[in-house]
Amino acid sequence: MISTVDHAHSTTVEKPNSETGDIRNEIIRSPISQVPSVEKLPTNTGTEGLPTNTGTEGLPTNTGTEGLPTSGSFTLDDDVFAEIEGLSSPTGVLVNSHVPVASISDYRLLCGIDKNVCNKISLLPDDEDSLPPLLVASGEKGSVPVIEEHPSHEQIILLLEGEGFCPVTFVLNANLLVNVKLAFYSSDKYWYFSTNGLHGLGQAEIIILLLCLPSEDTIPKDIFRLFITIYKDALKGKYIENLDSITFTESFLSSKDHGGFLFITPTFQKLDDLLLPSNPFLCGILIQKLEIPWAKVFPMRLMLRLGAEYKAYPAPLTSIRGRKPLFGEIGHTIMNLLVDLRNYQYTLHNIDQLLIHMEMGKSCIKIPRKKYNDVMKVINSSNEHVISIGASFSTEADSHLVCIQNDGVYQTQANSATGHPRKVTGASFVVFNGALKASSGFLAKSSIVEDGLMVQITPETMDGLRLALREQKDFKITCGKVDAVDMREYVDICWVDSEEKGNKGVISSVDGISLQGFPSEKIKLEADFETDEKIVKCTEVFYFLKDQDLSISATRYQFAKEIAMACSAALCPHLKTLKSNGINKIGLRVSIDTDMDAKTIREDGGLAKLKPPPLRVRTAPRPLPPPPRKLLLGGRRRPRRGLFTVESGFLATCDRSSAAPTAQRLRRLRTTVTMTATAGAPGSWSENILEYFLRNNQITTEDGAQIIWYHAANHKVQVNEALRSTAHMIEADVIFPSDGSEHGQPIMAHPPETNSDNTLQEWLAEVIKSNKGIKLDFKSLAAVEPSMMLLENVKRHLKRPVWINADILPGPNGNSRVVDAKPFIDTVTSFFPDVTFSLGWTTGWHPEKVNEGYSWIMVKEMEYICNELNQLVTFPVRAALVRQSCSQLLWLLKQSNRYV
Repeated sequence: MISTVDHAHSTTVEKPNSETGDIRNEIIRSPISQVPSVEKLPTNTGTEGLPTNTGTEGLPTNTGTEGLPTSGSFTLDDDVFAEIEGLSSPTGVLVNSHVPVASISDYRLLCGIDKNVCNKISLLPDDEDSLPPLLVASGEKGSVPVIEEHPSHEQIILLLEGEGFCPVTFVLNANLLVNVKLAFYSSDKYWYFSTNGLHGLGQAEIIILLLCLPSEDTIPKDIFRLFITIYKDALKGKYIENLDSITFTESFLSSKDHGGFLFITPTFQKLDDLLLPSNPFLCGILIQKLEIPWAKVFPMRLMLRLGAEYKAYPAPLTSIRGRKPLFGEIGHTIMNLLVDLRNYQYTLHNIDQLLIHMEMGKSCIKIPRKKYNDVMKVINSSNEHVISIGASFSTEADSHLVCIQNDGVYQTQANSATGHPRKVTGASFVVFNGALKASSGFLAKSSIVEDGLMVQITPETMDGLRLALREQKDFKITCGKVDAVDMREYVDICWVDSEEKGNKGVISSVDGISLQGFPSEKIKLEADFETDEKIVKCTEVFYFLKDQDLSISATRYQFAKEIAMACSAALCPHLKTLKSNGINKIGLRVSIDTDMDAKTIREDGGLAKLKPPPLRVRTAPRPLPPPPRKLLLGGRRRPRRGLFTVESGFLATCDRSSAAPTAQRLRRLRTTVTMTATAGAPGSWSENILEYFLRNNQITTEDGAQIIWYHAANHKVQVNEALRSTAHMIEADVIFPSDGSEHGQPIMAHPPETNSDNTLQEWLAEVIKSNKGIKLDFKSLAAVEPSMMLLENVKRHLKRPVWINADILPGPNGNSRVVDAKPFIDTVTSFFPDVTFSLGWTTGWHPEKVNEGYSWIMVKEMEYICNELNQLVTFPVRAALVRQSCSQLLWLLKQSNRYV
């Protein structure tokens, strides 16, 4: 999505209001959908959402990528009204009848808010009694909204309890509104809160149903503070998703026992009588401090337990203050063996969309085929006797196991939807225990343990199960006594083609089609596009996949980002015009086929019909490489399935005010902090290699040219040669055998090789006998975690520089076979926070052609990935491409003294 947001609200470093000063934020968002194979998508735009006297003169007709800046997250800001006080309604009872009920969740309602509120990230008064500004009347065409700066609790209660119990709308900042209503839900009276504006940052909107206390006549302000916290986190790219939580360390809602909120996606709960925000949205449920461990490491257990307690399925949507916690001290539970309930350092491997269904006489574990890599992570990190997997909540089951703690003892119940017979019961996890002895007289045993399934099998069955999982084959386990043929039960492990069910209720801003079932991911660029004090922000990319087995590769994601940047740069000169006409959502869809590409752009109110020029912009300071093919604006048609399609969901605009100098100040602060980073201590993996070899008298000066490398020391002959040589550093390649050989151990080989006479375990056993530094180059994500486990076993013998390398981005002439950056970095740092990273690009070389070097977008994308790391980072580059890339590479190295 592309959004325009206030600059101050879009910075990644937060400071107190007293330090950052006033900040105004407005957001223009735009999801990008990327589709490998949508046949020549629609290529038109229209002006149905614009006033009839607007025309198209103010809209971009030149939307290419030439001369685009290499910056990223898109937001708009304006400081014209920085010194103007908000309009106030007459004193007395406020009237908010000019805010139509149907529009309170409309994102376009934010278009005029910036014009009469001060530019702070939080408009919440510091004292306990005062309320934030109230939106009294939404601005009609050509007018500004009416806002009461200092509403009183008495005025608000009169409005809320008036005829029809209409909602009121508070302004938390120029980009975030909160609707409040007194709602009667399940026969009880609740405070109902719903946000409007979080979508502009890529965060799902939030609703909260908080049970009213007897005679309560003031709005609980702590809920507003919670929303500001969520907003600030979203600015930093920290999003709340289904079953995530926020926890408190201080008193909340006048009680130290309130521990935080668990956020869930509503499924079967009744929502008919509530004014809901646009999808996607989450519901926050207040939890107690003693429930925090379960919210952090096994949230589905807590969600289902809440459902059983309050007779809701699968969980209630309501929050009740002062209730008794549903769990006490941890005590004896099987989870002590599977998760870290004390320090939260590790948790159960949960595979999204994996379902566990139990019926009379049989159980079925349904594994989505597309989650094969996740299953391999579980297998590779499990010990030889136990495999444990967390499951998702199943909407296909009519009931679910629930774990209840009574007097410290964990028991099992089942909770089901009202009026539904129990036929299929879901479970939250499965444990395969391969320690069953053949002498037990059982083929296998299956039993319910707390809210999960325990399957005890023999070592031979465990070997068969592991092999079946690696080969993606179905597997059946027969349970029961050997001599009791008529008393058998079965556990089936099945690979299934699961239907994508995400993005329920999400509608495309391009042509209004449902995006349910299309995979998507958040998108964040490394800088902002801004003009006229406005910023445009891209928040999400959607993928329309012709072949559902295709993975969402880094190449497609990178292409989506380039399209988002090109579109945003093209729109920048016109953001103020768009926003002044009530347009703060813009959708972009791009389709790439073998013979043509097409682009469709649409604002939220309708298509803007533009002429079809080539996509070119010449106003930006730095050039970006053009998209892989020219992009055209054309006629509107239903999307057909081509090779590749990208959709930017929508764009939002914001006012910036004093945000620009604030953002620059914060960027300087971040650079200063980065510059204080130092290399690791002597003997650590992060020790600078020049210092290490100087300290060991192996080189004479701090000159990298003196360090000798031995590359591709993969096979045993090469390793022996490298160890006997004068090389200081040994580099080798690690892959995971695709044929299941070597008992699933990582091996030393460089693609296209798939076999080797050397495993990583054998390689390490030889190398640790020397004093040479090592660099391990990973060609696939599957090999990383098992390799880190092997390295952990020998770490005490490796008092020397250790570099971990992977190509995480496509580079000049490079292919798309990159290692996914985030899971790669997260996995490595979870084992070794002091390692030195070597992060590179895939590259190619054509001797008969002019070879382009590393572009600005390539190095800025790399810097965006690396700037949050604490480790030393080195960047391997192809020597033949350095000459034409000096400016870009020198810029990259200057961004931090951690870059070596």
